[in-house]
Amino acid sequence: MMLDQQQAFATLPASDITRARTFYEDTLGFQAVSATDEGVSYRPGGGNEFLVFPSSGRSSGNHTQLMFRVDDLDREMRELKERGVRFEAVDMEGYDPDTSIVQMGTFRGAWFRDPEGNLIAVGEGVNEQ
Repeated sequence: MMLDQQQAFATLPASDITRARTFYEDTLGFQAVSATDEGVSYRPGGGNEFLVFPSSGRSSGNHTQLMFRVDDLDREMRELKERGVRFEAVDMEGYDPDTSIVQMGTFRGAWFRDPEGNLIAVGEGVNEQ
């Protein structure tokens, strides 16, 4: 069996799993689909899944570790800000410090961190055909 036939999912380290769960569930609105000693799984729309797992290591936070494709970036950012999410300044071409949005061709995106330092993106125009 080849890996190209297998489901893949992101894993995000958390030094404080309780704090991470509070963020993902209360701030971002996810519901855990499973929670064990190995971590907490979440399933956003589209059948994808990601795992937040307890780790003594730290997230590098130097690159995007998880990205959510959205239909309306401005609306999504507004709602996330209302929930206390702070967007990051990023050193990328097309970055607008007034909006915290990067514009590259048809892609528009913004980044924020979870309490563990994992870098998360929201973007529209991602992989559009």
